[in-house]
Amino acid sequence: MELVLENVGFSYDRGLPTETKVLDSLSAVVRTGEFLSIVGRTGSGKTTLALIMAGLLKPTSGTVTIKGGAGQPTTGMTPATPRGESAQAGERVCAVNGVDVVRRADVVMVFQFPESQFFEEDVFREVAFGPSRLGVRGHELSRRVDSALRAVNLDPDAYSRLFTSELSEGEKRRVAIASALSCQPHFLILDEPAISLDWQASADLFRALAELKRKDTAVVVATHEVGTAASLSDTVAVIGQGRLLALGKLQAQDIYAHLGAKRSSDEP
Repeated sequence: MELVLENVGFSYDRGLPTETKVLDSLSAVVRTGEFLSIVGRTGSGKTTLALIMAGLLKPTSGTVTIKGGAGQPTTGMTPATPRGESAQAGERVCAVNGVDVVRRADVVMVFQFPESQFFEEDVFREVAFGPSRLGVRGHELSRRVDSALRAVNLDPDAYSRLFTSELSEGEKRRVAIASALSCQPHFLILDEPAISLDWQASADLFRALAELKRKDTAVVVATHEVGTAASLSDTVAVIGQGRLLALGKLQAQDIYAHLGAKRSSDEP
């Protein structure tokens, strides 16, 4: 499957005196089995682009389309129906960290500090909440939870019954990602997943994310971690002032050159 962006643009406060253009004519293709990092300075539009790719913002110009599957556009993806109400025909309901979403395509986004939105008390129920909303029950539900936890390098036997409050910050972040994976998305989009984590927890998290492409999942990460993005990504998209500055398999020095920045002294 492919997530295709064609000439995507976005402006906040469109039509108002405060209108601000954030993205301008961005085009890219993300394929399942691929790890893509979106890198840019603060305010470059990384988060806005991630929200558009997830279908949570509608671009003011251009299109975002899933190809190779149902072929339905992700633009116009709507917030969830309230609990207890059914989704429209052809839509799937999934919950990530206690937030319901209606998905017209298999795209799930994990926000910054997702563990602050944990909905359940223990790890198993937190990871199981999304697929249970899809109607998954019994053995299949347990299998999905186990698979999702293993995908982020957490042993289900050791972690399933732990209270989420007992976990380290790095473990909480991985449980949050597992709760998204249990919905079995083809495209997993994460906004600054390593924020607030120490170097080791960040490295462990990114390695776990890089492994997901073996499971035919596309991983898209908006990040400031230039060195990690360069070493683990199949493709790096560098954006600045709303435009795509570079797209491809880039080395750290190439990314810094496009950003017009010097290499950080604390980069590995």
